[in-house]
Parts: sequence; C-alpha cells; structure tokens
Amino acid sequence: MNRSVTTWLYRISHAAIEKPSYLFGTMHIVCADRYQWPASMPDLLPSIETLYLETDISPDALYQSHFNLFDMRSDETVIMDENELEKLRTFNRYHWGYGDDELLSIHPFVLLAQLQINVFDCPTMALDQQLMYQAVSAGIRVKGLESFEEHIGTIGKVPTNEYWRQLLYCITHYKEVKNGMNALIDAYHSGDAEGIKQLFDEWAWILLPSAAERAFITDRNAHWIPVMEDAMRTGSMLFAVGAGHLLGEGGVLSLLEQKGYNVQMI
Repeated sequence: MNRSVTTWLYRISHAAIEKPSYLFGTMHIVCADRYQWPASMPDLLPSIETLYLETDISPDALYQSHFNLFDMRSDETVIMDENELEKLRTFNRYHWGYGDDELLSIHPFVLLAQLQINVFDCPTMALDQQLMYQAVSAGIRVKGLESFEEHIGTIGKVPTNEYWRQLLYCITHYKEVKNGMNALIDAYHSGDAEGIKQLFDEWAWILLPSAAERAFITDRNAHWIPVMEDAMRTGSMLFAVGAGHLLGEGGVLSLLEQKGYNVQMI
C-alpha cells in the first residue's frame, strides 16, 4: 500500500490574520548524513519574523532562567535493587563515563535523552538547534512556545522514579529500543506520516514513561495553540515542534483546524 509522503512543513492561513505563518514538524535528533531540509525552507526563512521552537533554548533565555538540564538533580531516593544498579553502572561505564556517585545524582530525564542519542546508527544532528542557528544568522528572532522554566516544570510533573524505571527498561531492552528509535527516524526521513504515527503509538514508551504522555504531549499541544494564535496576529511566524506533536486528534494540526485555520502542506 502506498503511503502519503509529507515534507513536515505546513502553511497556516486564516481570514483573521494578514500574513500566513508556517508549521514545521521536527525530530529533535536526526541523522546528519541523511537529513535534507524541505526544498522550500531556504526561501521561507527570510520571509518570517520570528522562529518559535517548543521551548526557548536561545542562549539569552537559558542564561536568564539560570537553568540547565545538566543542573537538574534527582531529588528522590532512587528505588533500585543491586542487579538493576549494576546494569545502570555497566551501561554508564560503556556509554557515558560518569562517576558512580555522580550518576545517581543526575536527573534520569537527562540520561534518557542521552540514551536516545546512543541508539542511533548514524552521526546525529540536533535539528532544532540547527534551525535556531540558521534563524539567528539570518537576523530572525527566536522564541519559545513555552519558557525553559515551564519545560522544567513539565518534567517535574512525573515522579523521578518513573524516569528511572523507564531508563532501566530501555537499558535492559537496549536492542529493542535501538530498533524502535531507528525505525522512527527512518519514517521521519522518508516523510512517512502514517508510518510515524503508527510507530509513535507503538514505541511511545521508548520516548516517555507512560505517566508522562499527557503532560508532555496532550497538555503542551493545547497550551501552545493560544500562544501561536497571539503570535500569528502580529506577523508571519515559523513554529517548529516535534513531529509527534502534529499527529492525531489532539495534535497541533487538528487543534489548529478545529480553530478554523487552513493548514496545507507545502
């Protein structure tokens, strides 16, 4: 069966806004040797006034917030038996190289993010950061649909030990996790929207603990819509969010359409 192919880039228009804005579905990590920007992106960037990422990760914002993900510390007693602890330490020695005491002081959300980079079979690129660098080089403002403090707050809505359980599961089933993540990136690179929706549904547990899905996906999508609407009333914007946020009934594409916006792939 042939699947529809998406560029992950959409034009947003509405009678109430003078200029169109744009929505770009990203993957936070992509294969640097395989990724190709949408063909229309070079012409699009000079026409926009502000780039909105999920979270404001511009240097000024991070400096002003006094937050850094690597400054997050695990504030709960780690519930782990000796066998699990040894699995974690062995994986750490092979992949990360933290000291044993330092390892348990780092927030497991940070370690999960690092593990998701480890599983790739290719040199990686942080797509959001690359887009931000391009925007800054072109003199385009960069903002976030949420502040960095709000993002940290979302992370904190899930008990720390839920992240530890997730991390241990991923370490124990590393080959399965590796296969799942590489299937996701393959679907993204090929523009397979239907395939990536199925894979997100099937492999969501790789990306987030089950308790975190509402906090990280559904609630954030709903929170972003009024921010996007306010921004679009002032000019032409480019919103770049993870492709998984676009899809499904509670996805950003559907939420915009429910508000009466015309969203067309370009």
